[in-house]
Amino acid sequence: RYHGAGNQLNDDRVIKTLEKLASLYKAKGNIKGATNASREILKILESSTEIDSWKRLRDSALLLRSISELHHAEGSMPLALSAAQNSVDKFGALLSDSSIHEEVKESTMYNILEQLGSSLVLLGSLYHEMSEPIQADFVLNQAVQMLDGAINACDFDMALPSSIYILREVASMLANNHCAPEA
Repeated sequence: RYHGAGNQLNDDRVIKTLEKLASLYKAKGNIKGATNASREILKILESSTEIDSWKRLRDSALLLRSISELHHAEGSMPLALSAAQNSVDKFGALLSDSSIHEEVKESTMYNILEQLGSSLVLLGSLYHEMSEPIQADFVLNQAVQMLDGAINACDFDMALPSSIYILREVASMLANNHCAPEA
């Protein structure tokens, strides 16, 4: 990695290249290669001084969810669970940072809520798969409550994306003990 002007690469460019590499590995079925490329991206995001903190945190949370899915695909449930939990924690940090609320639009905040909901659903599904129904129900009910709060707090002037309602229903169905353990 290089810093500065001229022919040197900046963090954004290196990240884009590694994202393409991870995507290529994933498309070819090389889950380990995709995971390693994604981990390199995560290292850059965590150490970059070129990318603003809000974008770094959001992109890290999204990437951790992707890494969790990769670990799940290769059968490494503890690593999948850890990455999913880290994704949830980072999205939660985004929502709890009051300075961020002033910087971003309301529609962006709803997108972050939706992304947090998706990470919670993944985490709950992983707990179900690991035969931990109490943890799964707790996490999935968190998702339902958070999404209900977003739906109830939404101004009628701004329509929520339909995907938030759908995600809420999926989380609710998974939280119901009568459903299948895998999403």
